[in-house]
Amino acid sequence: MGILAINVIKLRSWAGITQEQLAQNLGTGKTTVNNIETGYLTSPPPKLLEKMAELFDTTVDGIMGRTSLEVGERARLIYVVSSMDAKNSLVEKSKVVDGIFIDRDKLRGYEWFGIKIKDNSLSGAGIFQGYTAIVKMDAPVKNNDIVVAAVNESDEAIVRIYHKVGNIVTLKAKNDSGLYKDITINTQEDSFKLIGKVEKCEFEL
Repeated sequence: MGILAINVIKLRSWAGITQEQLAQNLGTGKTTVNNIETGYLTSPPPKLLEKMAELFDTTVDGIMGRTSLEVGERARLIYVVSSMDAKNSLVEKSKVVDGIFIDRDKLRGYEWFGIKIKDNSLSGAGIFQGYTAIVKMDAPVKNNDIVVAAVNESDEAIVRIYHKVGNIVTLKAKNDSGLYKDITINTQEDSFKLIGKVEKCEFEL
């Protein structure tokens, strides 16, 4: 599923309308809306995009993913990725799997993204596989904050509890099963990148 499809699904969900209702507002058929949302139609007619932008109080560039997607009521869509690594710490469109609207006032000059939790290493903190972590990039962190970090450039970033003493950083798990071990890094010797601070986690009902 591409950025366009995700954006249209999220815009429609944000507005609380069905595919049929969106089609009626746009003066097109439900099949067209469904084709956009399933990724089958990737280049809708310009007139259709202009109507959609007007309907949702946004821009065509935002809907197409060329700029940040913002709508009326001070909402902005941040993208959720399946994974991230140290070399590509900006959101890669090829890894976008979802999106979440948040209040623009909460952005406060930072870049934000969401990332899917891939394991149960933080189940003791109430964070489970399949949840979405909402992350503020390059934010200051303190001990016991939950962070997204990459230990090696070639590895996927992980979500763990941050603890630092001197040059030693420990990325802690919180799970009683014993399956997940703490990871200790010497910041002067080991490859390590702190990507962002987890502000909250969400799950789909």
